[in-house]
Order: sequence, then structure tokens, then C-alpha cells
Amino acid sequence: MYKIWIIILILIAVVVMGIFLNISHDQNIPKIGKGEISTLQQKYKRFYSMNTMNKIIRNSPNNYELGNILERYSITAYPRLKTQRSIEILKRELKEKHSSNLYTRLIKALNIQPEEQTPTLILKHENNTVIIKYGEFEMKIPSYRYDILKQYGTDNEILECAVEYASFLPKSQQWAIPLEEYKKFVEHGATIEGFASPFNSQIIRISPDLKYCSLSEYDKKFGSLGNFFDQDFGNKIVIVNPPFIEDILEKASRKCINELDKHKSKFIFYGPAWSDSAFYKLLSESKYKTSQTTLYKNTYYYEDLLNDQKIPARFNSVVFTLERL
Repeated sequence: MYKIWIIILILIAVVVMGIFLNISHDQNIPKIGKGEISTLQQKYKRFYSMNTMNKIIRNSPNNYELGNILERYSITAYPRLKTQRSIEILKRELKEKHSSNLYTRLIKALNIQPEEQTPTLILKHENNTVIIKYGEFEMKIPSYRYDILKQYGTDNEILECAVEYASFLPKSQQWAIPLEEYKKFVEHGATIEGFASPFNSQIIRISPDLKYCSLSEYDKKFGSLGNFFDQDFGNKIVIVNPPFIEDILEKASRKCINELDKHKSKFIFYGPAWSDSAFYKLLSESKYKTSQTTLYKNTYYYEDLLNDQKIPARFNSVVFTLERL
């Protein structure tokens, strides 16, 4: 009898171990089926967390400035551009706005997950706008932008791209240089837009043969070259309009200068007129600088392409031209 029980226990252990190994193996394989992990679902979870944080901000006093803080965090915390300082900066900036009590609530929101049920894609066309819905996610894009994206991918691929883009909580950091300016740059040989996305790239509106750089590898389906910081810009003319975030501005400035150290190139760099910032000093003092122009507030504008609006600039910007002949 004792031997029989030993055999039974061994068999049970083998079965349990087999189930465990099978589960562990399956968890490492992304799947697309209902109720399983997919790339889209992972992006939707990130969007859900960031959107939950955004809801907390919207219901807080001083929500405009706090929203800008959160947008900056959502960009710097992105996996392919993550900086060790992103959380520290979020905490510091909230403290400066006397909103330290929000920090704990926002960090808790990062761990909130959506329901496991897989949402359904809903696509609606109305009044020169395309509305994309997926669970709590909703984005409106101009019909012309949807038509451009359809040249590259399917509706499901556009959805996946849109959900990831929305996790950046796009506001002022996604404003674009006016299309008319891009046309002038292209006429003079520019072929690359340094910082953009499938939803706000101006250069692909001019020609599908022109390229842009963006954070997500997935954007390559929609004409992106990939991450700006991974590119070789030899013999290229590049328009650079980074998010107005000091770490990224400085990193982008160093990238441009390093490229010019290696080979002939030209960079047209737009940034805020923060004369005491590291990026400003790097570019203004660079041996490659051929021009520097200040754009004064209320005399120029940016374009909010998601809402198809011109946004009068209420701050000074600066345009540096760096070139190695």
C-alpha cells in the first residue's frame, strides 16, 4: 500500500510540473487570440494606465499645467526613450506646482489594468473625420490623414499605432511646424523629418518618398525610419523639431553635432528660446552653426494636426541651422 501511494504522488507531481512548464512556456509567446496577450493589448494597457493618470489630472486644480507635466513624463518614460530621471522629474515638477499629494495617486494608477475582455475596433467616418474606438480609447483624425495611413497599413495596424501614440497623451509636445514651411525646406533638399509620428508627420503629406523618424519601431509600417538617435544622417538635410523637454533637446543637439563631426550633413533645428539651457548653448556655440533666428511670440504658429488647427505661439522659439559643407 505504501508503494502505491508513492507512485500516485509521483504521477501527480509529474502532471503538475508538466502543466506548470506548459504555462511558463506559453507566457513567453505573444498571441493574438481572444483573451491572450498581444502587442495591441500591451499597448492598450499602457494607454489605459496613462489615461487613468490623465483623468486624475483633469479633475485637479491647475489641470492645464499639470497636464503638460504629465505629457512630458509620458514621453520620457516611453520604453525606447526612458531616462532614469523621468520619475524624479515628475515628482519634482509636481512639488513645484504644490501638487506633491498627486504623486502617490499617479504612481498607483500605473498599476491599474483594464478588464481582460478584448475590446472591438469601431471605425466611423463623419464630417471629414475618422473616429477610431477601442475600449476606452478614442481618437479622431482628419480624413486626409487616414487616407495617408491606409496607403501603408490596415485598419487594425492603424489602431495599434494610434493606441501607442495616444499613450503619449498628445498635447502641445505634438504640435508641428507648418506644412508651408516644410514645403520650402523640401524644395531646398530636405528629405527627413527628425521627430514625428504617423499622425503628425508633415513631410509624408508632401511625398511618400520622404521619411520621418519616430520613437516606435512599429511606425516603420507607416514610413518611419525608426528612432532619430539610431540614424546615420550622412549627406542628408534633416528638419529637427524635438519635444520641448530639456533632456531630449540636449540629446538631439548632441546627436546633430556628432553627425556633423562624422560627415557632411545639414540640420534645421527648432527649439524653445531657452538661452540658459544646455541644448541652446551647445547649438549657439557650435562651429557648425551657420544661422540662428529667433521667432517671437504672437508672430508665428504651430499646427495641431489631430484637431486640424493653427496654434498661435505665445512663446519665443529659435531656429538653428547647422551645416558641414
